[in-house]
Amino acid sequence: MQDLRAQLIRRLLDLRGRAHRIEEHRRAPLEADIEEQALSAEDDQVVDRLDGATREEIAALTAAIRRMNAGQYGICEVCEELIPVARLHAYPFATRCITHA
Repeated sequence: MQDLRAQLIRRLLDLRGRAHRIEEHRRAPLEADIEEQALSAEDDQVVDRLDGATREEIAALTAAIRRMNAGQYGICEVCEELIPVARLHAYPFATRCITHA
């Protein structure tokens, strides 16, 4: 489980770095050229989607790490049975076993 914890923490740090870069991109001043502004607006739509996905994954990782700290990680929230480690490696945010997914 320690290797999974380390993997989650590394991913969380990577995502926080991505979120920081997205925030820096948003604070960048507009280009003077109107055509460049139009291209930038299109880019902003992609950045918005990336930002949303990044924030969702950060929240899921944070919740998984909290469950680890509380000793509740890897326990199905429905049946309270252990979630197979293979499932946790494939989907580290899992809160339910395959039966209750």
